[in-house]
Amino acid sequence: MINKMKVYAFEATDWAEAERRGLTKRKAIAAIEEGLKATAKLLPTLSKHLNIAVRPYFMGIIPEYGTGARTHDSEFIEIWFDKSLPHGAEKTLKFLYLTVFHEGNHAARWNSIEADNRLVEAAVFEGLATVFEREYAGYRPLYGKYEDDATMQKWFDEIKAAGEDWSKYDKLFYDNPDGRRWVGYKTGTWIIDKALKSGKSVIELTTLPADEIIALANIG
Repeated sequence: MINKMKVYAFEATDWAEAERRGLTKRKAIAAIEEGLKATAKLLPTLSKHLNIAVRPYFMGIIPEYGTGARTHDSEFIEIWFDKSLPHGAEKTLKFLYLTVFHEGNHAARWNSIEADNRLVEAAVFEGLATVFEREYAGYRPLYGKYEDDATMQKWFDEIKAAGEDWSKYDKLFYDNPDGRRWVGYKTGTWIIDKALKSGKSVIELTTLPADEIIALANIG
């Protein structure tokens, strides 16, 4: 199936600086292809028509990793990185590889179920990808390291109460004015870890509706 999937580099002026620092288009594509091969073997609902594009870009970068990404739909993932390579070329290539696990899970889920517009659905969506990345790429990202159960229950209730109010997304999923960070990601990871106690794997959970996953997590 991997032969029908495509990884390519968007043309961009900033490739020149990245390549001077040791990260070429060829190396970036190779790292992502390696991650895609591993991910495709694990996720049966990943589209055979998946496209992944990579480029140096300046917005949406996670400073700790120097990378960013977005899964637009079940067949298109965009991955980018800081052209200055603040963590060096080799670490950046590793982060590009790891990113495929996270975003690949998103693409597989979008090819499996019809999601709704609730923010709690978004939390489950991010939690699945974060746990999949942790379980199968062997990496624990900062946005997946959550607090104690009492705190996480409060955060879950907060996200659930937000309903479909996407004006609250940025502060709940990225940087909150109260100093919290990645509330939605961490809450989602907590939900999935609770649901894993049911005996289902994160791969099985990826194909289930959010409400069914929350029921398995037994958190209301």
